[in-house]
Amino acid sequence: MNVTLINNTRFSIPLLLAGCSLLAACGETASTPTDSVAQRLSVDLEFPDSMTGGRVISNLKQVNTLQPSSLASKASTGEPCAFIGLENEQELLTNGYHTTRFLVSTMATWTCIADILIDIADVVVHDGSIIETDNDTQAANYDADEPTHYSVTNDNDTQTSIRLYYAFDRANPPTHQDKAQFYISWNESSPGTIEGRLIIDSGNININTRKPDDPVKMRMDFNFNQDSKHADMFLQFDDNNPWANGMRIDIDKDLTVNLLDRVYTARGMINMKGQFFEASGISEIPDIKVFTVADGLGNGASIGEVQNMSLPLELNHNQNNYLGDYLFTKQDV
Repeated sequence: MNVTLINNTRFSIPLLLAGCSLLAACGETASTPTDSVAQRLSVDLEFPDSMTGGRVISNLKQVNTLQPSSLASKASTGEPCAFIGLENEQELLTNGYHTTRFLVSTMATWTCIADILIDIADVVVHDGSIIETDNDTQAANYDADEPTHYSVTNDNDTQTSIRLYYAFDRANPPTHQDKAQFYISWNESSPGTIEGRLIIDSGNININTRKPDDPVKMRMDFNFNQDSKHADMFLQFDDNNPWANGMRIDIDKDLTVNLLDRVYTARGMINMKGQFFEASGISEIPDIKVFTVADGLGNGASIGEVQNMSLPLELNHNQNNYLGDYLFTKQDV
């Protein structure tokens, strides 16, 4: 089954470069102390490699220019937050485990990106002013993948918010009335009790190279306490995507159990609006769901369910060798 379109789930944003831009732009203020909330917070759920396929380690290169060191370690590859997921996108629907890796690797990417932004917030001022990065739209080296402006605010004693703006000219910078393309906010009401949200709208982010079926919006809510970590992520496609409206992945990590017990519970779904392969007389919309459990080492089980998927079997168009159109449901354990 050829499902190439479904592999386009990451916005084209090299966060390594974005981090360099922000740190270069802040200059003297990089050493200014900020509140300690950012220092303690990590959105990382520490997914085992079996659930994500592991990190992408190709094009490995050393990064010595980024501070603090935690940011440098996260950004130690050309794709600082890339996970393997599926090495072959055509494996997506072959079994529940592959569907799980596809969805969980996407969430792992965004939790990593959230951590990078939180680390950056620790070394820039929190006064709410909108600051230019070194990415000038009028410069020869302008990169549409990088933000042009950013802002960090302490909304109150326990809540911090970060906004990244893209494609704004220096002559017409964004104001507080403009919507940021990247927004992350988190509140630590007590030690270890954290609620937050990451929202991305790719409207102004490199619109010239964005593929028609790429996602256009993403939202990830996270809620951590002493007993568990919970993250709930939504990806939305625009009308140009011919087969899907969006995807959702919801993951719980139990912090109270033994490492060899059920630590992770993942639920995922792909909201379809059409068939991968159009078939005569079939009007049903496919339904794709996955349910996975795993221990802290990555051992576990997955159930993948595909309902109402069409399968036209045309063997040779020129010779009219055709076995008909089929509708099938598959459950893989």
